[in-house]
Amino acid sequence: MENFATEPVLATGDEKLSQALEMLEALNLPDKTAICQIHYDFAMVPAMGYYTGLMFQVYVEGVAQAVISGGRYDKLLKQFGKTTGSIGFCVHMDNVMKGLNND
Repeated sequence: MENFATEPVLATGDEKLSQALEMLEALNLPDKTAICQIHYDFAMVPAMGYYTGLMFQVYVEGVAQAVISGGRYDKLLKQFGKTTGSIGFCVHMDNVMKGLNND
């Protein structure tokens, strides 16, 4: 993947995304079309103030809302007196069910 910006913060994001894609490719998924369409959204603003890095959302065809969302949120545990890096995601089952009901 080519760097899409010379701004340091964007270049860092590009590097992190490249690393994430390499990890996905290492999974050797049988149908790689699921990870081929990637859209950057630089206007994405975290609803929760504890996010500190890459955020992501996963969409599926036929469902308007994200079925998975997550990212890096180092500030969350800091609120509880711990200083450690954190990453995670949430599966939005209500949206997953919408997708299943569309079939």
